[in-house]
Amino acid sequence: MVCGFVTVATILCLSINALAIGRVVILVPAAADIFYKIGATDTVVGVTNNVMEFPDAAKVGTHLNPAVEKIASLRPSLVVTTPGFDADIIRRMGAEPFVYTPKTLREIINYVRILAKKIGKEAEGEALAVSLEKILDELHPVTGQRPTVLYETRSTPLGLARGNSIIINILETAGFRYAYSETGGTVSAEYLLGNQPDYYIYQEGPMNRNPVVPSKRQGWSSFNACAWKVDEFAFARPNTIVFQTVRELNEILTGDNPCEAGRKHYKGRNKNPK
Repeated sequence: MVCGFVTVATILCLSINALAIGRVVILVPAAADIFYKIGATDTVVGVTNNVMEFPDAAKVGTHLNPAVEKIASLRPSLVVTTPGFDADIIRRMGAEPFVYTPKTLREIINYVRILAKKIGKEAEGEALAVSLEKILDELHPVTGQRPTVLYETRSTPLGLARGNSIIINILETAGFRYAYSETGGTVSAEYLLGNQPDYYIYQEGPMNRNPVVPSKRQGWSSFNACAWKVDEFAFARPNTIVFQTVRELNEILTGDNPCEAGRKHYKGRNKNPK
């Protein structure tokens, strides 16, 4: 509806827009990036402690331990949450629960459109979605056989990305072939060293603090994959930032001497390169 002169229709239009916009609390840090990119600063009233995009919004605890009473006091109309949060608690606040769980880049784009529509920012959401689709459409094809890759989520105990993971979707969209198909259980160093990929990407961040270079780890002397240390937040959070990640990966992988190019690129990006 387009608002014009101050008439009954105008008042109705403004009321509908206010209803659409509402008050949003974000309990999924990755979703905050979307609201920020579509200009929802005045809409977001609460965020988890580690979200920096909305400095004026109230802090409501962590995504694992949100402060329910604090959230209720903000009188939200929409709460963006994970599948593990009790949706009935949100409904009793008079708010709508919205579960944010994208596992692929295309799903992130779908969520952009859905969330933007919910808060009355359809035009902004569509512009953002189109810009993200353009990044995917402009990726270069990998010629010949795709190089294999593994992604380390933690070094102790050893953990690899697996299952329906945004990390694996990023890597395969960029042009890699992910080399681990198991969905459960533990991963041993013996297994990894006996099934080495062409590339080994290991993250540094809250889940993997101060990881040692793979080739310098005890018992890893036979490790010979091309290894890159990357920022966890650039790979492991399903938000719009990962589209830049996939574009950079694709450019490295389809360029000259990708192993060395990747080492130089990510060494420059790391706060504490090793």
